[in-house]
Amino acid sequence: MKIRKVSRRSGSLKLDLTPLIDVVFLLLIFFMLGTSFIDINAGVKIDLPQSSIEEISDFKEILIAIDKDKNLELAYKDSSGKKYNENVKMTELEAELKKIISTSQEKNVIIKADKDIDHGTVVQIMTKAKNAGALSLDIAASKEE
Repeated sequence: MKIRKVSRRSGSLKLDLTPLIDVVFLLLIFFMLGTSFIDINAGVKIDLPQSSIEEISDFKEILIAIDKDKNLELAYKDSSGKKYNENVKMTELEAELKKIISTSQEKNVIIKADKDIDHGTVVQIMTKAKNAGALSLDIAASKEE
């Protein structure tokens, strides 16, 4: 009886990483797209007044949104670019703005007020923003149709 020797392949086993890399890239794309769809004004429903003047700017500034029920929302980006949305009360607005403006490079404040809000409330917000250290104030409006 002859015993044969079983020969092994001289090459090493290799793991195919292509499917793993595909899955990682798909997850990366999913999370990148998922975070880009976050709406900065998701919490407050505002019906802006219309204007024929059209000026578009990227959101770099500090945004104060007020709806018809006088609910205030403060939106801003920190130095790393992370977006924040905070619900604030009118009495706390100036103190919150001072904290944000002191640490922010952007000193511009945009006010998005519902068209049904009274003029006095908007002026009150503008006064608090200027007292907090805002260098310029803008009022947002939607494009006329």
